[in-house]
Amino acid sequence: SADNEESFGKAGCLLRKEEFNMSEKSEIIFMQTRLIRRASEEWHLPIEKVVAIFKKNSILDYIEIEYGIFHCEGDDVVLEDIDELLARKGIDIYAEVS
Repeated sequence: SADNEESFGKAGCLLRKEEFNMSEKSEIIFMQTRLIRRASEEWHLPIEKVVAIFKKNSILDYIEIEYGIFHCEGDDVVLEDIDELLARKGIDIYAEVS
């Protein structure tokens, strides 16, 4: 159907038509939201604690700044990058929530 047409978006990434029509800011917010949920699942922490960690360590800004690269990667790859960034900063996510 027309709703499932695919187009090549930024950096040659294959996008469904409905994704292609989202504004970049909306796409960034959607990615940030997905990553918060994914981090909550992966880290076994409540969403509120993940949001606090992301805010305290400027992870939401990091996602927005790196969106040009991140939007072509899967959420698990991006979350792994965030894990590595936090580790390089010496952040223990479990210590952050105590």
